[in-house]
Amino acid sequence: MLQPLGYRPDVAANGLEVLIALRRQHYDVVLMDIQMPEI
Repeated sequence: MLQPLGYRPDVAANGLEVLIALRRQHYDVVLMDIQMPEI
């Protein structure tokens, strides 16, 4: 849904993966599920 609009999304399986990704690079927007494991 985001790629046709020109966005390049990354996917994480849990909150820990999100934190690791945030340390690696800058994101303009982070969309997360409130029930995501390990938040």
